[in-house]
Amino acid sequence: MNSRAITPRHIEVRQRASTQLHEEDIMADVELVRIAANKSLHQAAREGDIEILEQILASQQERVSLSSQLSSRTTASASVPFIDHQDDSGMTALHYACRNNCVDVMQKLLSRGAQPLVQGEDGITPLHLTAKYASPPTLQTFLTYLPEDTSVAEIDDEYGQTPLHYASQRSDPSCLEVLLQRNCEPNVTDKANATPLHNAAQEGRLEIVQLLVKYGANLLARDGEGETPLHHACMEGHVDVIEFLLQQAENSEGEATDIVNIADNRGLQPLHAAMYSGSKDTVLLLLQHNADPNVKTHNSRRTPLHTAARHGHLDVVQLLVSQGARTSVRDVKGQLAIHRAAGYGRTAVLEYLFQDKIAKERFLEAQTRQGHRPLALAASHGHVDTVNLLLDLGANPMMKDKVGKTPLHLAVEGDHYDVTKVLIDRCRAVSARPSVNPLAESTEDGDEEGDDDESDTLSLGGTTALLEAADKYDTRPLHIACALGHKSIARLLVDSGCQLDVVDDSDQTPLHLAVKNGRYQIVKLLLLKKVQLVADEDDKAQTPLHLAAQCGFHQIMELLIANGANLNAADDFHQTPLAEAAAAGHLKCVTVMLENDAHIDPRDKFGSTPLHVAAKAGHAKIVQLLLSRGANIAHQDKKGNTCLDVAAINKRVDVAKTILNHSHWMRVLKRRVKEEHIANGAERRLLGSTPFKQLIVHLPDVAAVALDKCVTTNEVTPDHDDYTVHYNYELLMEDPSLPGKSALWYMTVLLREPVLMHPVVSHLLRQKWLSFGRFVYYLNLFFYLIFVIFLTAFVLDNRIDEPKNFSDLNPISKVATWVVMLYCFYGIVITELLQLVQLGLEYFNWRNILDWGVYIFSLILVMYPLINVNSTNDTAHWTTAWFAGSVAIFLTWMNLLVFVRRFGGLGIYVLMFTDTLATVLRMNISVMNLLIGLAVGDIEKISQSANVNRQAIKSKYLQAAEQWLPRSLRQNLRSFETVKPNKGKGKGGLLSLAASFLDENVGFDDSKAAMTEEGVIEEVREQTDLLRETTRDAFDEIKEVQSRADASTQALKLLSKRLQQHVDNA
Repeated sequence: MNSRAITPRHIEVRQRASTQLHEEDIMADVELVRIAANKSLHQAAREGDIEILEQILASQQERVSLSSQLSSRTTASASVPFIDHQDDSGMTALHYACRNNCVDVMQKLLSRGAQPLVQGEDGITPLHLTAKYASPPTLQTFLTYLPEDTSVAEIDDEYGQTPLHYASQRSDPSCLEVLLQRNCEPNVTDKANATPLHNAAQEGRLEIVQLLVKYGANLLARDGEGETPLHHACMEGHVDVIEFLLQQAENSEGEATDIVNIADNRGLQPLHAAMYSGSKDTVLLLLQHNADPNVKTHNSRRTPLHTAARHGHLDVVQLLVSQGARTSVRDVKGQLAIHRAAGYGRTAVLEYLFQDKIAKERFLEAQTRQGHRPLALAASHGHVDTVNLLLDLGANPMMKDKVGKTPLHLAVEGDHYDVTKVLIDRCRAVSARPSVNPLAESTEDGDEEGDDDESDTLSLGGTTALLEAADKYDTRPLHIACALGHKSIARLLVDSGCQLDVVDDSDQTPLHLAVKNGRYQIVKLLLLKKVQLVADEDDKAQTPLHLAAQCGFHQIMELLIANGANLNAADDFHQTPLAEAAAAGHLKCVTVMLENDAHIDPRDKFGSTPLHVAAKAGHAKIVQLLLSRGANIAHQDKKGNTCLDVAAINKRVDVAKTILNHSHWMRVLKRRVKEEHIANGAERRLLGSTPFKQLIVHLPDVAAVALDKCVTTNEVTPDHDDYTVHYNYELLMEDPSLPGKSALWYMTVLLREPVLMHPVVSHLLRQKWLSFGRFVYYLNLFFYLIFVIFLTAFVLDNRIDEPKNFSDLNPISKVATWVVMLYCFYGIVITELLQLVQLGLEYFNWRNILDWGVYIFSLILVMYPLINVNSTNDTAHWTTAWFAGSVAIFLTWMNLLVFVRRFGGLGIYVLMFTDTLATVLRMNISVMNLLIGLAVGDIEKISQSANVNRQAIKSKYLQAAEQWLPRSLRQNLRSFETVKPNKGKGKGGLLSLAASFLDENVGFDDSKAAMTEEGVIEEVREQTDLLRETTRDAFDEIKEVQSRADASTQALKLLSKRLQQHVDNA
């Protein structure tokens, strides 16, 4: 048989697969039809079409039967019954039937199993909608489908409202009565603690209110705000409901009898609430039931008259006053009802309250706690008609509040042009009438709070007095208009004759304020009127140009400069506008100043230039612009700081790199802090400091960039025999006679890896090593090895249980005694004491303490036989000496490791061991186990750390050795070096050859150490790359397998489809 032939087994399997796919397609079609049927079901329920509804339900029953036949082979089924399906609003068909009072549809749905209490949007059930919209028979029918133990009062929506709440909002009480007859609790509350009676009272449903009270609704029920149903009715002005509630209260006992005086949580009584509706009948009804017209709220302390005046209900105000409401009562802000009316522009109320001459005399100039009078309040809110009325009544426009502001100040602040114009025009009209005092009718003030007697009499100069009136900060109306940018008002004030050069308490003119706030058009207006304003200075000696530069308004700067502003004007700190713009980082402003030939390097009070302040603030682009225009890169301020010092101290990386890209970068890097700078306030410790040293301390990465610029090569390729590298050591080599620490000292003490491991530093250290370091080192090592050998020989030649005096020692021990003593006395007197004098407190470190331990314990051991010349039986002292010797021999060999760790390939392993040991000693056991698991990944880090420490040790050693060299030898060190790495080394002298031999073969050659370290790191990298490559190959294989599986699946689907077509055709 052909391997590709189709067997009967193949056909059977494919037919099964085809049947299953066919069934799945049927189920998908059923679901689509179900969704469409749901939409039709909701529409039929909404329209009340019972015939369409029955057809939909019947067809759905057939689909359900079909689905049940296929359910044994597929898991596809509807999670929600068809009849209870919810649309996008969460509404079922039953919701729509109840909402539209379709009783037949509702009954059909309920009889077919629709859930009567399914929650839709906001938790609303069909019962809620039935209670609110359906007829009583429909509601009664609906209730028959509820379980007998269902409590209607417990069925609530998301807001806690029950069907009773919904029914209480209707005009027809029938549905509510149906629910109440089912023994529903009439005092059920929602989440706002409101009862159905609250809702009915607020909606003005008298019959509903009466029905609820009949079934026991509580008249004193309080909602979340503490309001009773009477509050709700009064707020909306439902007089009939209010009257019924008051009658019921009169017929009740206890607290209900005084329902009219019950206050809510804020202290509002029903009379207060009635003020919002403005219903005169409501107010009259409450007053007839003994409501107090002067009752105050808890917090604001306002009476009903305050609220009525605020809302402008004139008839209510008249009624309250006629019933004894006092117009002299003040609220917590010291406001009278007159103030409230004036603030909200209730002109009719004010006319009524001021119709009494006594009231006008007492309250026309009455002040609030902030000193505001009615005219001031009306002006601040822009009520022109009210302002005119108050002025007609004789209000004084010059009266000031607690901060000295007149009504004109407040009108200008609020940008009320019409009020501003009215105030100016009215004052001008009064000024035109000779011998007229507009305050003549308002000189007596009966204000209960006590009025400020400060006022100005308007005479022929009244307009000027109003325009130039100043508050407690000497601010005039024109200052305010210019600061806030009210152009129309500013023009009006200027045209009305305001002085343009008046100053406030900061000596700032209106132009200063307009500039500071970026009001270009107003600046233009003021300069057009008086160009001399451009030179005015404030109390800091700053001109408008300074302020424009500070705030970054380059267009205003151009306008000021075009009108003659001094580009180089200096303020009290001697800062020019250019410095202000540079400090604030406004590049366009700096550009404007430079294009107009402003001085580029002016010095301020501290000796700083614009370049300094820009560098301090980190504005790299401005620094670049200033340098490109010729700013002095090496200028120092009074403390000796250059722009690069400032950038380094403030850690401004971008600025520092920008400065290093300048052509004079080397010049600025070598500037030193001198004695004259110390006298001007610089710290003594900074004497001799340079910008390069500051970079090492604060920005070592940038310092490494500076060192990069010290390396240059010729134009040939690196593998060419003539390839040459030039190293410039000027930044690292300084005159030893100058004060201060060297750059090498800073990078060594602070362990600044980027610079310490830089090739320039490495080559300089190598030059010093080859010049003098290795000779001093090998000589010290030679003497130390002699010391170690003789000390060891002394220990090996003697025993702790055999006390000896000097005469009993053998010749080797005697020689060892003198050699050890000589070495120790030399080390103490010549080396350690001189270093102590030279270094001071810096001398005290663990390395020098170790040296002292070696000297002291070695002397104790070898000097014992000398001291005890005639005693050979002093076992106790001999044991003590041997204890000291044990310590001495241990410290001596440890000190030898210190020698070894300084240089070369062997030293890096010593450092790696000591660093790892120190880390382990600081860790507990659990962390140590974790470190072991990460050991392979830490090799590179440990090796790098050891390499940095080795470099630092080398640097320290060479600096210490250099201190002992004569100045002539130190000056012979080259500040430049040219290296040809592809050329062989010269032979040199015999001593140099010997030292080179030791460097290469004993293990102190840097290149060998670097090769060893790089080998370890390279091995780790190779292992990591191998693991990464293996993982990548595994992922590729997984993807390939997945791809093949997908291809096989597609092939099977295609084959199944073709077989199905073949069967259909057969």
